[in-house]
Amino acid sequence: MKMKIAYIFFLCQFIINTKCMYIESCSDIFCATRQPACVSLDEKCICNQEKLHCPTLNPNRFHFYYDQFDNQVDLFGQYGFNTTVSDALKLWAPYFASLTASKVNLIDFCDHTKQLVPFACLLNATDLQANSMVFDFNLFPFKRSIEVLELNSDCLHDVISDINSKLPNLIGISLRSNYFTQIPYAVQNLTNLRGLTMSSNYISNLSRKIFSKLYQLQELFLSGNCIESLQPDTFDDLYQLKVLTIGYNGLKSLPEKMLHLNSDLQTLDLSFNELEELPRNFLHNKYVLRNLILAYNKLKVLDRRIFASTKNLKNLKLQHNRLTSLDPNLFQFTPQLENLDLSNNNFIRMPVIFLRRYNYLSIDLTHNNITIFDLPVTSRIANAKKLDLSYNCIQKIRIHNYQLEPVTATSIESGIHHFKCVICCLKDDIFPDIFTNLQENIDISSNMITKLNMTHLNTRRSRILTKLDLGNNSISDIVIDEKFTQKSNKTNSIMLVIDLWNNPINCNCKIIPIFEVLYSTEKWFFTTSFDTDYMMCKKPNELKGKIFTELDWKNLYCTVTRNCPISCACFEFTYKNQIVVNCSHTKLTEFPTYLPNTSSDIILDLQYNNISSLPPKHFLIWDKIKDLDLSYNTIQSTANLNITSNLRNVKLNNNHLTSYEQSLEKLFAIDNISRTVTLSGNLWLCSCELIKLRNVMIKSRSRLLDLDKMECTFKNSRYGFNHLDQFCPSDPSDIDLVLRATLPICALIVIVISALCVFFARRKLEIQYFCFREDGVYVL
Repeated sequence: MKMKIAYIFFLCQFIINTKCMYIESCSDIFCATRQPACVSLDEKCICNQEKLHCPTLNPNRFHFYYDQFDNQVDLFGQYGFNTTVSDALKLWAPYFASLTASKVNLIDFCDHTKQLVPFACLLNATDLQANSMVFDFNLFPFKRSIEVLELNSDCLHDVISDINSKLPNLIGISLRSNYFTQIPYAVQNLTNLRGLTMSSNYISNLSRKIFSKLYQLQELFLSGNCIESLQPDTFDDLYQLKVLTIGYNGLKSLPEKMLHLNSDLQTLDLSFNELEELPRNFLHNKYVLRNLILAYNKLKVLDRRIFASTKNLKNLKLQHNRLTSLDPNLFQFTPQLENLDLSNNNFIRMPVIFLRRYNYLSIDLTHNNITIFDLPVTSRIANAKKLDLSYNCIQKIRIHNYQLEPVTATSIESGIHHFKCVICCLKDDIFPDIFTNLQENIDISSNMITKLNMTHLNTRRSRILTKLDLGNNSISDIVIDEKFTQKSNKTNSIMLVIDLWNNPINCNCKIIPIFEVLYSTEKWFFTTSFDTDYMMCKKPNELKGKIFTELDWKNLYCTVTRNCPISCACFEFTYKNQIVVNCSHTKLTEFPTYLPNTSSDIILDLQYNNISSLPPKHFLIWDKIKDLDLSYNTIQSTANLNITSNLRNVKLNNNHLTSYEQSLEKLFAIDNISRTVTLSGNLWLCSCELIKLRNVMIKSRSRLLDLDKMECTFKNSRYGFNHLDQFCPSDPSDIDLVLRATLPICALIVIVISALCVFFARRKLEIQYFCFREDGVYVL
């Protein structure tokens, strides 16, 4: 009872506390002072410990949002309304004075229904001002605690007032996507500013004096403006500048000493301009530069020493230029380079890239005009973590002389660790040299490769190759050598996994070693295996569309054409060590005189033909035949039937055999060979000669499969082989058999009769003796 009371008390406390937490007033949570405007939030807003939402104060024209956890205020305009940022702030001005925030976002108050004409960089200032407004900081009671202010997409062409006095703690301001034609004077005086974003405006000119007071600026974003040229001293006062983006402008050239005083620069973005070349000393003393973006320009050549001072460069983007070659020593002073994007240029061969030592460099050469493929790949690019040549069309292979080095700890680090060439027009067979000095992963999927020869996967060439992706090619035949099934003497040896997804694979006997490794109990000892999850058969037709994991792989066969008899079909079952020669229903009139030359057993199917005779016994073909099916032919004699020790199954049913032959008796000879025979359906004539054959069959009944069906003809009537005795005298062998069976019984009967005679004789003497003693009369 006490436990129930305690539980009810605890539950009530929990409900009360929870309820109290949610009915706490918004002014108690968010208002620093008990001003009337802030207290009125209790009637108009919904809040919790972190967020404030006021539906009645948010008309459809904009949306207000306050996040106390992030210390951030968001005021968003709505698409299709003409509300300006000034209108929204007037409504919320009484509440801003009470809310504490370090970041304020006032964005999307531009009239999106009005569109400027194309090529807006050609518009004059009057046209721009007609569609924009001025933002006056003096009209609004901003909190002095604000550190970051965003006025993006607000249709502004200027901001006025002394921002330093209004927002003394401001270190970041964003005026992106407005109508500014220059950096506002009010912004130029923000001496504490660390970050300035003026992207997507209409700025066309920059001079040194613009940044003379922004000496603490670290990040400057000027992308998407109308800047076509820069002065050599434009950024000289920005000693602490770390990030500079001037992409999406119309720059056609750069002053050589434009950045000489910006030694702390870490990221430089000059993408989407019209640059055709870079000054030789453009990157002088950029020892801490890590990211350089030069994509989407018109660069044709790079000076061999342009990166001489960029020893810490990690990411270099040069895609979508017009480069055709690189100096081999271009990157010898960039040992930290990790990403090199050369995609969508005009290379016709892989550039020669020399690095002092191996590093984790990823090179992207996709979407070029590379038609010449140099092998080994490391003859052009010695070291790289990743190399991607996808979407080039290889037309010519050039193989260079090379000398394989022994695999050592140092050599393992060198070479190409991840090579990719997807949709590269690679055709036919794989060149073995493609694997030289390539390690870990190779992806050459989605090409036109038709054949996989496992002998080309020389481990000395590929070193430590773990994954080979050949998916989505045209590979139908897989040539597997003996090394594939050889086991490694190391239990921790590295296995190469080959992926052949979406290939038209011919599922024949040649792929059996794949399954032998796949289902081996000692799989970890092998050095090569296949990923069969998405491998599917295309041939033969009966296996089309079947997944590898569903195959009865032990019955896979190969078609044999060499020495296969005309009109016949020959199939090799390697797992069973058999070759099936199927000549059935081919209208043959003669027994084949040649068969495939093989050490495997031959299964010869000749049923449903018109063969009337057998070849001589000395023909070599007899030694190879294990199973012989001659049923439904016109064989009249078995005299030439060579019964070898290899012959296991013989079908002679439904032929024209009529009488006993010694060769037939040999089929049933008592030996250690297990052999099956069929002889029914022949034209047997009931005669005494068949008795001997019948008796041999009886003794060998387990080897004759159709004795119960065997019949002979006598006077137009058919009789089973069990009734042959009624047509002729008993065979001596039959008499011997009967005597041996009845002699013991006869002997037993004689013994019994003799015993009875002796018994009755003695009994008669006893009676005579008794009568003579009593009467003195001798009874006869």
